[in-house]
Parts: sequence; structure tokens; C-alpha cells
Amino acid sequence: MKRAKNVKLDLTYTDIEIAEQRKAELIQSGKAKTEPEMADLEKYLKDRVNELQYTEDLHKSLKRQLYGNSKQYIHKLMAELDTGGNIRYELKSLFFLNF
Repeated sequence: MKRAKNVKLDLTYTDIEIAEQRKAELIQSGKAKTEPEMADLEKYLKDRVNELQYTEDLHKSLKRQLYGNSKQYIHKLMAELDTGGNIRYELKSLFFLNF
């Protein structure tokens, strides 16, 4: 999961770098205000930055879910081991209906 995130981030940063270079070329040539490509570059850069943020947020969310599930399963396993296997996690159980 982390490796996939890093690959995605590297590719996006490369795209941003190339777009920034093109933007700098347009500014140096004096065509920044008259060239429609400049507006397209601005939109493209904004989209790439949003994509970076989305990737980071998605990674954090998946990581939080993974750790949450792990803790839940560990808790259930510990309860199972502590009781010698004499506990059931069923919704119909009277034990759970009392809470």
C-alpha cells in the first residue's frame, strides 16, 4: 500500500515539475497572457495538487481502517483465548442483548 502511494506521488510530482517548466517557458517568452495554454497549465497544476491531496487522504483512510480492523480482531482473539473459547460473538446472544 505504501509503495503504491509512493509510486503515485512520484509520478504526480514529475507531472507537476514538467508543467511548471512549461509554465516558466511561457512566462519567459512573454506569451503567458496571450497563450491559452497558460490557462490549461494552471488548471492542470491545480488538478495534480488536488490529486496529491486525494492520494494522501486515501492512504490515511485506508491505514486507519486497516489498523482499526487489526485492533478489533486482536481484541476478539484475546477474549477467545482468555475464555478458553467459551465466548461467542453472536447478535442473538443474551449476553450482548443486555448491553
